[in-house]
Amino acid sequence: MSFRLFDAPLREPSQFVGFAGNRIDRQSENRADDVVEKALADRTARLMLM
Repeated sequence: MSFRLFDAPLREPSQFVGFAGNRIDRQSENRADDVVEKALADRTARLMLM
């Protein structure tokens, strides 16, 4: 099945998802240098790689 470019809708679904108006809160500027070691020492901490 081929994709027909000119039969596609004007707006695809990913265009409806966004975060307009949200202010970025850069908490990393206020963190201590040892915060990563403290977080990894916590047995309940989880890591998500993207």
